[in-house]
Amino acid sequence: MVYGYAAWLANPLFIAAYRTRNAKRSFIYAVLALLAGLSVQLQFVSWYDEDGRFTVIGYTYGYYVWLLSFAWLAVLAVVNARKETNSVSEPGPS
Repeated sequence: MVYGYAAWLANPLFIAAYRTRNAKRSFIYAVLALLAGLSVQLQFVSWYDEDGRFTVIGYTYGYYVWLLSFAWLAVLAVVNARKETNSVSEPGPS
């Protein structure tokens, strides 16, 4: 973890979820990425600039789009898992 923050792990987990062909693993990686991204809200340590001060006044749309990408990937993993189970359970034409 970079500087002790779990949020840095969100992007590698996102890539792992995207590259994994197994739908269940993809879902797990996407949810872990979402949780790592949400961990930004729990940070108590402040970063300081050259003047020794730093203030977070809020998060803009980029942060929320970043989190939405993790949630969207998790939803797609669930859809793919359902497709896999439906294709296995439905008998093919004989």
